[in-house]
Amino acid sequence: MDENCIAKAHVLDEDFLMLAAQELWNRWLPDKFSLHRLEDMLEDYLDNDPDQRILERFLAIWTAIREHVLIPYKCLSFDQFEEKTDFPYAMDAVFFDTIPDMVNECRNRQEEDPESWDRLIMLYRDMMEHLTDMQEENKLNLRRSYAEAHFYKGDTNTADELFKKLIEEHPDWVWGYIGWGDLYNPRFSDSPAGDKDEALRLYRLGLDKVSSDRAILEDRIEELTNRLRSCKRGNFPLF
Repeated sequence: MDENCIAKAHVLDEDFLMLAAQELWNRWLPDKFSLHRLEDMLEDYLDNDPDQRILERFLAIWTAIREHVLIPYKCLSFDQFEEKTDFPYAMDAVFFDTIPDMVNECRNRQEEDPESWDRLIMLYRDMMEHLTDMQEENKLNLRRSYAEAHFYKGDTNTADELFKKLIEEHPDWVWGYIGWGDLYNPRFSDSPAGDKDEALRLYRLGLDKVSSDRAILEDRIEELTNRLRSCKRGNFPLF
């Protein structure tokens, strides 16, 4: 047998043994945590079956990671978790890429399940508590998402307080002002708390503070101002 055939046979043997080990684990220890089961949960989550709850599935993944890896091994970020376990998925990317799906799910189901916002808020709070060593930009985005979830739930006072604290602590972070202003901008939010004047005030507040990415705020202000002028002339509705 030539060397290439021997090498391929060796790889096939390793794959077979791995699959067999996973199957035996599933049969003999169905309630026992394992990384390969966590991978299966994540693959199922990423398939994004619309008939299954996205938030509930991610909560199950997060709970497994927290209880079986983060706490016992004192990992304080997803990066540390991946380094410790050689996990094949970048969990920061998975989480932040699917936040919009979880938010949309909460919006679509809020009449039948109004407590879904509470579960999302709990998830964000729990992650902030346990992932204290995550990258700074991710920390800021998580705090922004946490504040936004309170707003979507209808707790505008808490949302405003959280955003106020965020920009006070990070006055040069442009996305704090954009995120806060967008909540009140009818272009991005259908909330009854929408307020075009408040949106403009928050965007302009950002222009007074930030030194980079100012063009994003300027575009927001220009678009909303032009819309307001056209609306006053009776050309078309605001949005």
